[in-house]
Amino acid sequence: PVESKGDKLKLILKKLLEMVVPLCKCQFGNYIMQYIVEHGPVEEKNAVLATVKGNFINLSLDKFASNVVEKAIRNSNDFYRKELLQVLQAPSLNNQYQHH
Repeated sequence: PVESKGDKLKLILKKLLEMVVPLCKCQFGNYIMQYIVEHGPVEEKNAVLATVKGNFINLSLDKFASNVVEKAIRNSNDFYRKELLQVLQAPSLNNQYQHH
């Protein structure tokens, strides 16, 4: 069976979404994640945003991944930004960094 360009793109995106965190931390992979966040299909964009949210602090502290976090904040809706603020205000986070 002949695969269409759309099918090939979906397959590539599926593989990329299996590796969001390592790609975010990669010198070159972070550009792919930024592109998906900014220009990707909604479903894939939302998958990357969910992963960024779930790894927010870890990714924010990484040299390359922090660029993806910034792009995620700039290219997301108010609901997503509010969820990120809740991550930052989590009691466990405040206790962890309170006296450092």
